[in-house]
Amino acid sequence: MRSLIISVTLFVLVVLCVILNVGYIHSTADKIDNAAADLAEPTEEKLSALEELWEKNEGLLGLSLSSTFLESVSKTIVSLRCAYESGDRAEYEKNRALLFLCAEGIRGLERLSIENIF
Repeated sequence: MRSLIISVTLFVLVVLCVILNVGYIHSTADKIDNAAADLAEPTEEKLSALEELWEKNEGLLGLSLSSTFLESVSKTIVSLRCAYESGDRAEYEKNRALLFLCAEGIRGLERLSIENIF
């Protein structure tokens, strides 16, 4: 009986960790979406805020997402900065659109489902 209680407790803890992880990832994706939407009119402060947001969350996201995907988000943010500094509005908007797609990709990789739990 004692083994059953320990097993159920561990199972509940694992399920809780999965749920918290999905919540964190979706919250971060929402923040990236909001930052990208806020960059419709670019400023140095807004770009710096996006870069800080990414630097702050990249490490924890790396526990769940592939390094290839994280690298593509980082490259998109760097390209966004370069386009802003060069004044290339078309390239800037292209990278801003890619940032929206990256946020959607982050959400898509971590959906709460039976497969994620088991």
